[in-house]
Amino acid sequence: MRAGDIMQDPRYSRILFEVEGRIHDYDLRLQAQESATLKDSLVKSALRKIMSQLKGASPLPPPKNDEERIKGALTSELLAHFQHEHETHDLSRGEYLKVLYVIEESLVTRREMAGHSRGYLDFLKEFIPEARGNQ
Repeated sequence: MRAGDIMQDPRYSRILFEVEGRIHDYDLRLQAQESATLKDSLVKSALRKIMSQLKGASPLPPPKNDEERIKGALTSELLAHFQHEHETHDLSRGEYLKVLYVIEESLVTRREMAGHSRGYLDFLKEFIPEARGNQ
């Protein structure tokens, strides 16, 4: 399912917007609290970890370094979001996986278009505040 297809379904587009908003907010918090910079590659890795866990993989091991801690925190936050959506909106693992695949596709596209390690995150930095203002 491509981003254009999923955006036509209000159920999916709401979840997509919420997940990308959480990624954006995590990036802002990380910069403010730790003066650390999140990169697209860490977001992609976190998305892959979430997908694996939703498919039944075991939980993340304790982090060995700051990069793993940052990735693990984002992973945990998005897994908590899935759990909330599952409990309150009866969202299935498969439905959440569709959203994550679309986000991963967008991440790769935005990174390639920008030609640097924060292409997707910089896109979110512009898109999310504007979209939130229009709600």
